[in-house]
Amino acid sequence: MSDETPFTIRLPTSLATALRERAAADHRSLNKEIIFLLEQVLSPSVDADAYADSRRKLNSLPRYRLRPFTPPTQPSSDQS
Repeated sequence: MSDETPFTIRLPTSLATALRERAAADHRSLNKEIIFLLEQVLSPSVDADAYADSRRKLNSLPRYRLRPFTPPTQPSSDQS
C-alpha cells in the first residue's frame, strides 16, 4: 500500500470547475489530476542548454545514406 495523506482544500468555484474539465479531458479523476499538476510544479525543470554539447557531438557523427532495397532476382524456372 502506498503512503498517502488525506488533504482537504477549499478552491474557488472557477478553479475547481477548470480542474474538473481538465481532469475529464485527460481521463483522470480530479484527485489524480491535482496530484499530476502538483508533481509537475515540484519536479525540477530541465535546462535544454545543459545538453548543448551532446547535441553538437551527435550532429558531428557521420551520416549514412541507404540505398533503396532491391529484392534478389529469382532464377527462371523455364526448363526446356
